[in-house]
Amino acid sequence: MSIEAMSFVNAVGNISFLDRFILKLVNFKMFHIEQIKKTSNGFKNLNEQNPYTEPLTKIKRIMDILKIDLNFEQTESLNPFEKRFENEKQEKILNLEEKIDITKNKINSFKDSLKLIGHMKNLDAKIKDLLKTDYIESHFGKLPKDSYLKLKHFENKDFFFILQDENENFCWGFYITPKIKAKESFEFFKELYFKESFVPENIEENPKTEIGKINKEIEVLKTKLKDLEIEKENFKNENKDSIKKTYISLKTLSDSFAYRKFAVANEKQFNICGFIPTKKIPQFKKIFEDDNDVVFEILKNDEEKKYSPPVKLKTCRLFKPFEMYITTYGTPQYES
Repeated sequence: MSIEAMSFVNAVGNISFLDRFILKLVNFKMFHIEQIKKTSNGFKNLNEQNPYTEPLTKIKRIMDILKIDLNFEQTESLNPFEKRFENEKQEKILNLEEKIDITKNKINSFKDSLKLIGHMKNLDAKIKDLLKTDYIESHFGKLPKDSYLKLKHFENKDFFFILQDENENFCWGFYITPKIKAKESFEFFKELYFKESFVPENIEENPKTEIGKINKEIEVLKTKLKDLEIEKENFKNENKDSIKKTYISLKTLSDSFAYRKFAVANEKQFNICGFIPTKKIPQFKKIFEDDNDVVFEILKNDEEKKYSPPVKLKTCRLFKPFEMYITTYGTPQYES
C-alpha cells in the first residue's frame, strides 16, 4: 500500500465557459477542488444564489405527482443545457393535480355530510325548519350515552333534546332552547360533553331528500375524477422521458453549481485550482483538448507549496478489505 502521487492543476478560462468547465470536472470524478487563497487582477469569490433550486424543486413535485422514479444518475451523454420539459406543460400538470385535489376534497366533504345526515334518520321535517328559526336555537350533535341518560333528571330545564340516532357509546340529536336561554343551555350541554356537528348551510331539506341529492353529486364528481385521472396518466405516458431528462439536467446543474463557490472570477475570466492523480493527467487533458476557452498549468505537488494535497491511498487488491480501518483511524500526511 502506498500514497498515490498527486499533481496540482491551475485553470484559467473564459467566464462564459465556467459552468461547462465545472460539469466536466464533476464527470471526471477525480478532481479535488481547492479554495483559492489569494486573488489579484480583480478576481473575487463568487457568492451566488443557486438558480436551479426553484426549478429543481418544481420538477421534483411533478415527478412526485406522476409517481416517476426519482433515482438520479449523472449521465455524461446527456447535455444538461439542452431544451427541457416546457414550463407550459409543467403548469398544465400542476393545474390538473389541483383540480384532482379539489374534486377529491368535494367528494370527501359530501361523504362527511352523508355521515352527518345519516344520524338524522328519525327526522321527518326539513332540516332548515329546525336550524333556522327566529325565536329558538337548535344545535345538532352527539352526547355520551351516560350524559343522555342524565337528561331525564332535568325535565324542568328550558330545553328539550330530540333523539335521532344512537349506538353503544353515543346518542345523536338536536337540543332546542329559547334564544333568551341559549347561553345557559350551551353551558349545561357543555358540562354533559355535548359535541356539536355543524350542518352545512346548503343542507335544508329532509334527510331522505338530502341523501338522494348528495349521492347524485358524488356520482357526478366520481366521473369527473376518473376523467381527470385518465388525463393525468396520459400526460405521464406522453412526457415521462422528457421529465426524467429535465430532472437529471437540473440535478446535474444544481450539484455542479455548488462548485462555483470555489472559483474566483472577474468580468471576463475565472480561476479554479485543485489536485488530480498524476497518472490521470493524460486523461484529464484529453477531456479539454477541444476547448480553447480554458488554459491549464499543471505542477507536481512539490512545486506548489500553498496547498496541502489530498491523501489518496493506492491499495493492493489483497489489502483492499482493510482499507476501511485505515480511513477510520486516519490517513498519513502526504509528505510523511
